[in-house]
Amino acid sequence: MEEIFFVFVINFLGMALPGPDFLIVLRSSLIRSKSYVLRVVFGIGLGLAFHVLIMLLAVETLAKLSNLVFLCIQIVGSGYLLFLASKLLFPSKKEQAKMLELTSLEKNFDTLKEQGKPGIKEASLAREPFLGAFLEGFLCNILNVKAIFFFLSLFSQIVPATGLSQGLKLVYIIGIPLLGIAWFSWLAWVLYLPIFRKYMLRFQGTLMRVMGIFIVAFAFFTVYSTFF
Repeated sequence: MEEIFFVFVINFLGMALPGPDFLIVLRSSLIRSKSYVLRVVFGIGLGLAFHVLIMLLAVETLAKLSNLVFLCIQIVGSGYLLFLASKLLFPSKKEQAKMLELTSLEKNFDTLKEQGKPGIKEASLAREPFLGAFLEGFLCNILNVKAIFFFLSLFSQIVPATGLSQGLKLVYIIGIPLLGIAWFSWLAWVLYLPIFRKYMLRFQGTLMRVMGIFIVAFAFFTVYSTFF
């Protein structure tokens, strides 16, 4: 149960950080209609389901091939998670610049709206086919290389050599995408409210540090469970 808790909390915090999925929901919320943004969110959800399914199968397959290979993957996975945690706890100038870019994006669109430019959302939506928003969210998620390394490293820590039970697989395959859809749907609604949007962006640094702490705790927990 502890592993399930860590997996879902780390995934939730990862969704709340300024990555490709967060950025595409932010941009869409500022210039598109709500129905368009919801289709983007469902596309992201399907992308998450794809990542979870493929990475679980990949880790289970590697675990059955060789115990030594699987042990090496677990060690590399722990190392990557700790590396990711260090970047979250001590963000580089590039990451800090990304946070400033998000804040600047929000301010620029607020300025554009204040100038009274009509029909921005309607005109943007009219140029897109009905499935365009869904594919935009789906492709944004599955083409994110960092997400592949993240899920591979994460699941290499929780999948035993004998594999996960079918019920637990369903918990991850269904639960993580539903968590993503719920979070990004709520985020899209909140981003339509300027005061919440500003607070969301302001606390990104705190969320990064919290996720870093959870990843470190998870990495040490799985290492302890595996070797002791």
